[in-house]
Amino acid sequence: MVLLGARTGSLHRFKVISYRQDMVFALVRGGLAAPSIGAITPVIHIANPNEPLQVHLALTNEVR
Repeated sequence: MVLLGARTGSLHRFKVISYRQDMVFALVRGGLAAPSIGAITPVIHIANPNEPLQVHLALTNEVR
């Protein structure tokens, strides 16, 4: 992680919706008036991009 100066702030949790592609996160500071990138992470590689993310049940009338 590259930092461009130490300051205080807060971090809010967020949920990543798709785990299928490699990701990079950036800390944007300066608000909406003057946004600038304060820090950026290295590329986060996904180990198993084709792994199922959710379970889906298919209900049928067949009894096995």
